[in-house]
Amino acid sequence: MNDFQVTNFAAQAGDLLPYLVVAGGGLLVMLVDSFVRTLKKDHLSYLTIFVLCGAVILQIVGEKSNGTLLGGMLITSDFTRFFNFLFAAIGVVTTIYATGIFDRDGRYRPEFYPLILFSIVGMMVLAAANDLLAIFLGLETMSLATYILVGGVRGNIRSSEAGFKYLILGAFSSAFLLYGMALLYGSTRTLNLELIVATVQADPTKQPAQNKLDRDFTAQAPNRKWVTDITYLATATGWAYLAVVVDLFSRKVVGWSIGSSLATELVSEALRRAIEKRRPDGRQLLHHSDRGCQYTSDAYQNTLRALGIECSMSRRGCCYDNAVAERFFWSLKHEWTNHETFANLEEARLSVFRYIETFYNPVRLHETLNYLSPDTYEAENAPAVAA
Repeated sequence: MNDFQVTNFAAQAGDLLPYLVVAGGGLLVMLVDSFVRTLKKDHLSYLTIFVLCGAVILQIVGEKSNGTLLGGMLITSDFTRFFNFLFAAIGVVTTIYATGIFDRDGRYRPEFYPLILFSIVGMMVLAAANDLLAIFLGLETMSLATYILVGGVRGNIRSSEAGFKYLILGAFSSAFLLYGMALLYGSTRTLNLELIVATVQADPTKQPAQNKLDRDFTAQAPNRKWVTDITYLATATGWAYLAVVVDLFSRKVVGWSIGSSLATELVSEALRRAIEKRRPDGRQLLHHSDRGCQYTSDAYQNTLRALGIECSMSRRGCCYDNAVAERFFWSLKHEWTNHETFANLEEARLSVFRYIETFYNPVRLHETLNYLSPDTYEAENAPAVAA
């Protein structure tokens, strides 16, 4: 899930300035045109070129950092800086060329200049997008400005027709894009491109296990069925990744691990803690996960095989096959963290510890458990394990 992050704008101001200058320049051009009422609009072309050159200069003289902006929605790198230069150069050439045409024909379009700037802002956001929402916003900003540019030639039937067609096609395209975003969010619980890849990507060299759990989330005894998954928590220093192992008998979190990396060690540590805590008979235990590369890795699979644990995996892109683990993460984020941004990994680890060890396992009531907590349910129905 895309956890809300409080952005430190002061620290990111240098990287965000080119975007703000171009967007603000579009508003400035509109404001100047509303006060300077002349037939010729050369002053608008000069101002537009000045804004684009200013954005380029800011990128040249500014600190060239590589990282993420606005809570991971945008990235800043040599790739994005190159395209920002390219878009600005195209904007300058287009402005000069269009102004010459306006002067030649004597038909001036003052709306042309701010629309050029807004379309360039959209292109810059698209080049830097690291999130599906950023892609949507960049695409819409660019497209809407382009539709008006295409269809805004007064008295030209072809221009009006073209603008109308683009608008209709763009509306359908936006609807399909939003629908696809909703499907991806439902499957991965995030709109961040890096996290989507990390969630759905399986190692192509590995053969995933069959879905032997088959959405049967009941267990007749402890340590018969375990489910495991990974989620993300926002910190001011980057993402924190949480892996948990849940016993389906009592919905108890029997093992968990939190770290700053999605490497296999994260899920292996959660499994190790679960095994040390529960000492299960591996021959009677079914282990269920998604098809993530962490779970299909040789290291993780070798551990399961060494303990005789049977492996089950969800179908591709189907989060409902692991609904109990997903439901735990929903509870964590809505009942406890409320999507807050932690200061660092250690603060996130302490908060997760408090939720699992002092509330979720010993106190939180479950309708599935006849409104008992996991610890109480095990104490009443499997005292040997609870002890």
